[in-house]
Amino acid sequence: MANLKAERDCLIIGAGVSNSSETRLAEFQREIDLVTTAIQQHSELRIVYFSTCSVSQAVRTPYIDHKCAMEKIVSSLAAEWCIYRLPQVVGVVNNSTLISYIVRSILQNITLKVQLNAQRRLIDIDDVVRVCGRLLNANQGVNTVQNIAPGHSASVVQIVERIAYGLGKEPRYDCVDAGESYEIDIQPLVGFIGTEDLIFTEDYWRTVLDKYIPLLRNVSTQGSV
Repeated sequence: MANLKAERDCLIIGAGVSNSSETRLAEFQREIDLVTTAIQQHSELRIVYFSTCSVSQAVRTPYIDHKCAMEKIVSSLAAEWCIYRLPQVVGVVNNSTLISYIVRSILQNITLKVQLNAQRRLIDIDDVVRVCGRLLNANQGVNTVQNIAPGHSASVVQIVERIAYGLGKEPRYDCVDAGESYEIDIQPLVGFIGTEDLIFTEDYWRTVLDKYIPLLRNVSTQGSV
């Protein structure tokens, strides 16, 4: 989020627990301490915190419960705040994400276990920066929780097959009857940035993957992911 620029001074909190499979209480507490201290030390600034759209899903996990708790901490401690809930963010990062994991597994000929009913909305990190920057500079949604998500989702099966295609590899996966899809309210975002924005196009998820598959392949082969 280093490229996120705002016209007024903000404290953008991009660190914290990003692995949705995380269960370690120590990692959750580390983020609580980090965010609490940051807000207390910069009480004059608007706080920008990134949460997850998965709080809308029916199945609860330690990660989702933690993010819900973090939203309450930020909204109760900060005088001015913006909480942005994000879906699956795609970019070239050092920490492991769903997409980088799939890329790495396909390159290593690992058989993936894919939840047959799971859907994911993908968003380019560059679009996160662009959209959030517009919201911040317009003072849109201050002291509210906002969903920053594309209009269409893709099944995890579709995502795996698209990545395999981009890598020129045969996908190896076993389907399990699990996973879910859930609705994300993006009407306020649509009303602000308009229905013609790129992130609302039907093929947006393919565009995002096609952009990052070569980059993630290079990083994976260098052993950096």
